[in-house]
Amino acid sequence: MITQIVKEFSTLLNETAYPKENELKEGWHIEGVLSKCSNMKCKFDVRNMTKHETYDLAKPLFHGAKADKVVFKTDQGWVVFDYEELMDYFQSNKKGHIDINELINNLSFSWYIKNEL
Repeated sequence: MITQIVKEFSTLLNETAYPKENELKEGWHIEGVLSKCSNMKCKFDVRNMTKHETYDLAKPLFHGAKADKVVFKTDQGWVVFDYEELMDYFQSNKKGHIDINELINNLSFSWYIKNEL
């Protein structure tokens, strides 16, 4: 099933593909080239943040996922992080929850795509 957030993000991609039946549990939701940022074809984890009792909003991430990039939708647009770098940051800082602004300030890889009016 293709969610609304995946449909919205897909408008930014070229050469899109979706997971096949046997790939649905691999932790990615769309594959393609984010041509505004790169010519590299990537698998993107594109899910909405969900309500969390302690942290307001949260997005669970899992070791072993086959996504290359993690996508967050914000009021200003989209923020894309490298999945491996993000997981390494969580592990090296021994944190289970990190604010997105901390990630923006501390990770070396990120792409920003602003909403166009």
